[in-house]
Amino acid sequence: MSYYSHNSYRSNRKDRGLVLVLVLWVLVVLAVLMVGLSQNTRLDNIVRMVAADRVTARWAARSGVYRAIGEVLNDTNLTDNMADSWYDNAGLFNQAGTNILNTETPSAATFTVMADRPGILNRAVYGVVDEASKLNLRTVTVEQLAQLDKITAAQAQALLRWRDQNKDTGNGQAGYSIATIRQLLAAGDVTAELLYGEDVNLNGMLDYNENDGPELPPNDNQDGILDRGLLAYITIYSYEYNQDGNKQPRININKAGQSELENKLHLIAPHALWIVEHRPYTTIADLLDETITPGSEAAAAAAPIAETSKAGAEVVVSIRPDRNTFIAIADHITVTDREIIPGRININTASVMVLQTLAGMDKLLAQQIDRYRQNNPAGFDNIAKLLEIPDMTVPVFRQVAPYITVRSNVFTIRSWGLAPRSDLRHTVEAVIDRGNGNPSVLYWSEKVAN
Repeated sequence: MSYYSHNSYRSNRKDRGLVLVLVLWVLVVLAVLMVGLSQNTRLDNIVRMVAADRVTARWAARSGVYRAIGEVLNDTNLTDNMADSWYDNAGLFNQAGTNILNTETPSAATFTVMADRPGILNRAVYGVVDEASKLNLRTVTVEQLAQLDKITAAQAQALLRWRDQNKDTGNGQAGYSIATIRQLLAAGDVTAELLYGEDVNLNGMLDYNENDGPELPPNDNQDGILDRGLLAYITIYSYEYNQDGNKQPRININKAGQSELENKLHLIAPHALWIVEHRPYTTIADLLDETITPGSEAAAAAAPIAETSKAGAEVVVSIRPDRNTFIAIADHITVTDREIIPGRININTASVMVLQTLAGMDKLLAQQIDRYRQNNPAGFDNIAKLLEIPDMTVPVFRQVAPYITVRSNVFTIRSWGLAPRSDLRHTVEAVIDRGNGNPSVLYWSEKVAN
């Protein structure tokens, strides 16, 4: 082989080696690019999945709210009580494992609607919160606030000073320009701990972070008991229309004539005459005779009578209505012309803690009322049925009657939506007023829960 041929052969081998090296480097670079592209694609897919699941969780939470609104609107019962479908109904409001969006992916979205029920321990309550089960900030007294757990007399006084500083010069309900109960955080001495207690998510359950001491917010006492805040007992929304169960205006016994009382209330003449002769009344309970108990000789002696004049004409003698008559007409009568009365507490749904703050009431009497409701979930069909409680006296009923009701118009709905694929959660809290027959949103708040 010649010298030139040998060098040419060596040069070709070197060139082929360089080409191979270059090819290998190109393959490495392409592989790196492919890995990077794959990772970027995967990240893009994750981002898109998370974005989609956020939307899924949001609409799941809203679905829970809409279902709850439907339930309270479809409730046509004459009273609102613990037997109503919106009160405690896991079948309607615990949709874990249900594909509510009707997608191909199993359990694509779920919701739970939970209610905080003071007095119910160690189990979840799926339903909505009756705002008439709470004390209304617009009408509450310092004495009532001071009876609640975890609030001092100084804090109660500071809270009501703040309330009175927010008087509304316009047409605000009850004269106060307060839009949400969370504005209480602006009141002196009212802290987030006092407002929310340990139940920071307001689901009525003792969650892990609410029983772990200082490890995770809130800074709880780790005693295994859920300490509730003021939000469980205080509202600004409750009111009652001055109507009976059939949505008819009540008869003002301070103004109605004898014939109107007889015709509209189906009273006998002696009872109607007595009502006319003994007004004015400060409460409908003024019709009751506190010296007479059912079944007594005095009750029998109080039966209506009529006298005959010397000329032979019948003269009606006025007689105080008996207790049974009072119970029959109690839901149809009033002592005021006000169309809307704020702050009345629903004795069918209020907790023992709230009931015992009412004038004349104590814990024992509140517990008797609660025991009656547990045995009779439909509760009381009018406030006068409280007289059937063993220790309820006429003097106590006279004190409490102006502040109680058996109906509700405003409800708080707290719904948690879940996208199981990414475990993303979304919460919606809404306050709905159904008083005029159509839902009116008084408050709406949404946030990502995790």
